[in-house]
This record gives sequence, structure tokens and C-alpha cells, in this order.
Amino acid sequence: MGGKASGYSDALSNAVTYNNNISTSNVGAANYVAMSTIYLETAIAGIDTFTNGQLDTIASLAIQCPYKAGDAVYIARALYAQYDNTIFFDDLAICTPSSHELRMLMSANKTLDSTSITSTPTNLVMVFPNPAKNILKVFYSSATSNTMTFELTDLMGQTVISQQVPNLGTIEIDVSRIASSLYLWRGRDGNLVIQTGKVSVQK
Repeated sequence: MGGKASGYSDALSNAVTYNNNISTSNVGAANYVAMSTIYLETAIAGIDTFTNGQLDTIASLAIQCPYKAGDAVYIARALYAQYDNTIFFDDLAICTPSSHELRMLMSANKTLDSTSITSTPTNLVMVFPNPAKNILKVFYSSATSNTMTFELTDLMGQTVISQQVPNLGTIEIDVSRIASSLYLWRGRDGNLVIQTGKVSVQK
């Protein structure tokens, strides 16, 4: 039994050494090293949870386009699923070119069929950590809207917090002054409810 444990420890040690020697000269490699480091740190410690810093890094990469940020995006999403497996990442929306990029593509290729690079608009809201202690972070991504209204309500339906979140932005909300409890949240684009969920605040 001791031999197996020693072999596993040696394998992890070798993986750390290999990971530290990977060149980070491009974005894809740097992202891969970042995700591998988090994976190895948790594996070595024998834990299945993440620190707030690790979760921030994972979440910020998970919502990027893998065609630009590299395969590490998929690793980030797999790690994030250990924290919250209800999120669906729609790359057709996340990787859709902006209107400026689309105009450049169309001017470069007059025969380009624009319908082949468009997709159904998708919204993504990520709320973490859960449970939260002092700070609650909210990320918003949309193919159609510049801002989202984030609302936190108690179980009686009373609004506790209402704050604007910019598209492709993460905001920090101070929840240190509200009572420890379960809260409901929703993201709105005008009167349209984009996404809802629950979050616990524990002091």
C-alpha cells in the first residue's frame, strides 16, 4: 500500500515539475499552466474545493472562447462544474464575432454567408461563491445587451440589493451587512428576466 501511495506522490511531483517548465510564451499555454496549477494544487492537497482566488481564475477563463483562449477553457469549465454544474457554456454565442469583426470578415470575403457565423443570442450569469461570506461576485455575458440588472431578494420577495452589471464584466457586491440567510437572485434586461437562482449568505 505504501508503494502505491509513494508512486502517486512521485507522479504528482513529476507533474508539478513538468507543469512549471511549460513555456508561457502564448495565451493558450499560459492559460493551460494556470488551470493545471490549480488542478495539481487541489489534487496534491487531497481536497475537492477551491479558494476564492482559484475560483476567480477558473470562472474568468471558463467564460472565454476556447478558439481564442485555448483548450484550457475546457479544463476551466470542468473544474467549475465541480463547484456548479448547472451552467451551460454556449460557444456559438460566446465566440460569435462582434459587429465590427463581422463587417471586417464580410469586407474581406464578399461571398461570405453571414448566417453561418451568427447564432441564437444567449445570456450567461454566474454568481459565486456560494455560500458567500462578505463578497458576492456576479459575472454577466450577453450577445445582445450591454448591461444587466442584478437583484437579490429575501424569501419574502423584498429587494435587498439591486445593482447594474456590465456585459462581459464581473462586479463585487458587499453582502457583509445583510443577515445570514438564503436569498433569491435574478438577472434582468429591462423587464425580461434572463436568469434566476439561489445563493446563501453565511457569516
